Amino acid sequence: MTAMAVLLPGRGCTSSPDIATLPQPDFSRHQAAASDNAFEPLARLEPDLTPIVPTTVPPRADAMPLNINIIPRSRWTSSRPKQVSLYPMGVGRAITIHHDAIPLNAADEGASRRRLQSIRRTHVQDNGWSDIGYHFAVDRAGRIWEARPLLYQGAHVKNRNPGNIGIVLLGDFETQSPTLAQVNAMTSLVRALRSKFNIPLSAVATHREWPGASTDCPGRRLQAIIDTARSDGSF
Repeated sequence: MTAMAVLLPGRGCTSSPDIATLPQPDFSRHQAAASDNAFEPLARLEPDLTPIVPTTVPPRADAMPLNINIIPRSRWTSSRPKQVSLYPMGVGRAITIHHDAIPLNAADEGASRRRLQSIRRTHVQDNGWSDIGYHFAVDRAGRIWEARPLLYQGAHVKNRNPGNIGIVLLGDFETQSPTLAQVNAMTSLVRALRSKFNIPLSAVATHREWPGASTDCPGRRLQAIIDTARSDGSF
């Protein structure tokens, strides 16, 4: 399936701009997320509003290497992040997992590349953000792609972007299931990031689990897999 040019904001993962200002989330389908027994991420992450100073040499995400295979950003885009509304990431303190909420069955590299280009185009041209909102993407074949450089705050959870590493799995996991390769790659990435930055398991969340920033994201089928991964030690 070819990439669509427009994301579907009502389908679960409406990412936040670089610091805040999203419409208020609709909790009607997930009122349990507000219950006393619901998973709650480690802590509120306050925004760092210090802008990045433009330089002639862009920062490289591989300044913080991980011991897993990651396809470099240059394989899907030659565009650099815009310097408008671009803020320093700081130390990784949390991980948030998303889906992009558009069905995808194709597993070839070209389809994944086009999907990432489509997401970035929507985030930059339609939303006016500095770049694609996520730091990493995992496609249907289990490839891990570098998205926004990890030295910059993402734009993926309202008011929770400083130190918060955003991972998006390509597909709509309300209507389809992630592939085994996709789940295995996500698990490897989460484990590598947790090890690199000493991120506690209590700070590995999904978009819907952040108080005040919940949506349907990452879809009920992926949510169930993540719940299991947190409880059985996979992460």
